[in-house]
Amino acid sequence: MQSEVKEKEKHLKTAGRPHIPVDWDKVNQLIMAQCTIEEVAGNVGMHRATFGEKIKEKYGVDFTTYATELRSKGKSLLRSKQYQKAMEGNIQMLLRLGEIYLDQGKEAKQEDTVITATFKDHMDLVSSVQSERKMAETSIKAEHKSD
Repeated sequence: MQSEVKEKEKHLKTAGRPHIPVDWDKVNQLIMAQCTIEEVAGNVGMHRATFGEKIKEKYGVDFTTYATELRSKGKSLLRSKQYQKAMEGNIQMLLRLGEIYLDQGKEAKQEDTVITATFKDHMDLVSSVQSERKMAETSIKAEHKSD
């Protein structure tokens, strides 16, 4: 009887799908590249639930908790690389970082357009008032000359 139980336990341990080794360096790189759990799991050949279990077994936390720090690291590395390229003179990167960090994007351009239009309207109004004033002065001078 004892041998039958051991046989069943042995069969249960070897039953199911074969063990898939996980390349954790590759997993970490994918997570730093902002990949989702589905994308990472698919890349290592597992279902997302199975991959989530692997994370839990290895690190004792769920995927979200595990990935948070790695995603943050990935974003900081990307920002650093963008900054480096911009400082090397890459004009497109300078413009892009200006849009992101200095509010120099399309919204700022639209705001500049509104300010320019408002300024132009005010200057047109000043010009119009000045013209009317000159015409009034000319009219007054003409009246004084005729007296």
